[in-house]
Amino acid sequence: MNYSFKQVTDDDVLDVLTIYISNDAYFEAMSESAPSEDIIEQDRDTIPDGVDDDAKYYEIVYHEQEPIAILDFLVGYPSADTIYIGLLMIDASLHGQRHGERILADFCERWHHAPITTLRLGVAKQHERAYAFWQRLGFDAVNEKEAVVGGVTHSFIIMERAL
Repeated sequence: MNYSFKQVTDDDVLDVLTIYISNDAYFEAMSESAPSEDIIEQDRDTIPDGVDDDAKYYEIVYHEQEPIAILDFLVGYPSADTIYIGLLMIDASLHGQRHGERILADFCERWHHAPITTLRLGVAKQHERAYAFWQRLGFDAVNEKEAVVGGVTHSFIIMERAL
């Protein structure tokens, strides 16, 4: 594995905030709020109704001991054989360097022994670049739905691929 994954703790909040702030365009498009420690706490603690706390992972991703990404996901959601990726956010200064692709490869390696067969995620319709990114990584559109993120209703394309 080229990357290490660590559950975010209070000691990591400033590193997470730095990554969030670097992606200000995402927050402008998706939320009524600017990146903040409160937003991080909300992201870290938000779990869909009926999902166990131990299914939620909110991790900081390191490459060569440097924090470079945030990965938020649920194991066993929406079905027992699925991991739902809620967020993969790479530090904006590192975009275009294939870190996202490599992080996903390491992530898949990490989970391939689990009884998980499917990766699922949602891409906001207005994020054409993100949609193209996930398509390049083998995800296919399977559905569309609306959801509220950051107090704003967005249309999402639901995408899946085999683990």
